[in-house]
Amino acid sequence: MNFSQINFKDKRILVGGAVAIAVTGGLLFWGTHRKVNVLTGDDFKYTITGYNKRGDFDIDELKLAKHIATVIAEKDKVPETVTTKILDDYSSSDIIDGDNAKDYLEYNSSSLTADDRDKVAKFIQDIQGVSVYTYNNNDKKPTEETSQYFDTDERELKNGDKVTVEVKTPSDSPIKSTTKTFKIKGLKQPQTVKLSSLYNHLSLYASGIEGTDFQKARVKFANKPKYLRYANNPKLAKDTKLKNGQVVQVNTKAWAKYLNNQFDNKHFVVDKPLSFKVSGLASKKQLDYSQVIKKANSYIEDLYSDTEIAKGGPTAIYADYNERDNDYSMSLYYPLSKRSTYLTDNKYSELTIFHFKLKDNKFVASRNTDEIHRYEEEISKDTKNYIKIK
Repeated sequence: MNFSQINFKDKRILVGGAVAIAVTGGLLFWGTHRKVNVLTGDDFKYTITGYNKRGDFDIDELKLAKHIATVIAEKDKVPETVTTKILDDYSSSDIIDGDNAKDYLEYNSSSLTADDRDKVAKFIQDIQGVSVYTYNNNDKKPTEETSQYFDTDERELKNGDKVTVEVKTPSDSPIKSTTKTFKIKGLKQPQTVKLSSLYNHLSLYASGIEGTDFQKARVKFANKPKYLRYANNPKLAKDTKLKNGQVVQVNTKAWAKYLNNQFDNKHFVVDKPLSFKVSGLASKKQLDYSQVIKKANSYIEDLYSDTEIAKGGPTAIYADYNERDNDYSMSLYYPLSKRSTYLTDNKYSELTIFHFKLKDNKFVASRNTDEIHRYEEEISKDTKNYIKIK
């Protein structure tokens, strides 16, 4: 056709058609190759909550994971019915790492066409190439992982901090590689609590034998505030080998640090030191073990004939402390008589009675004190770790 012979009206039709074809082709190319920014729009939701210095930044990770998966599924032409089933989950990790799609492919492979199986396999490959990093700009930027990474929150934030969310994708992904920074604001101020305001509720409770490791010293609340119900009590800077009258310091610095880790809405400060004078420990020189002797003698009478045990009772008594139950096992050594049938190999009958309590300076039997062990032997080498009472 000779273009010069076409009238003006026909020329306009040809030019208009060419433009339409060009625009349509451009739209098709853009629709096929467009990149989606998943950090914008209604499918990207985030919250900033909590207290200053304890603030939380959280992305709705399930909504984000489903958005990413939907975009990739559309690009890979995964059937809509298959996409719906892959996204029918409350686990963002199972969606973003392709596990849901793998499971679907494994259990439904026979019902899918070869073409659809290839599309789901391509979807798994593509979604595993998407990584999301979330980090506080005040911290060191996280090292880019060689494997997939999906981090959607940041903790311990304060007002004025900046949190960056970064999406990393391969060049052929329909998801755009991008970053977005959020300024942290609106975090509430925690209530300041002076530690000394709690001191009137605290007391030192000490039990055991003074000057030894056989003792327990604990700081306890007489009237514990409700909000501290499940919090640990403070500890002493030194809690062994204490003596009556000794002044001991409470480790208030460590306690404040512990409490600050437990409560977001409160900030505990050490404004005064705290100390206690030790009392209530038993004096080793004044220990009353008469009830132990009485109990042990009754066992010996039941266990041995009159000719087996020498007269005069036990010649050595040792106490061992059980910190968990806060009680004592008492080991008594009774010399064997010259007529004893056990004398050839041993010199003593060792009788150990368990679960004695120490009240004031006196060892008293508890409801579990009937538990005993008996041996014919020399004095045990283990007694070097015990307290010799007699």
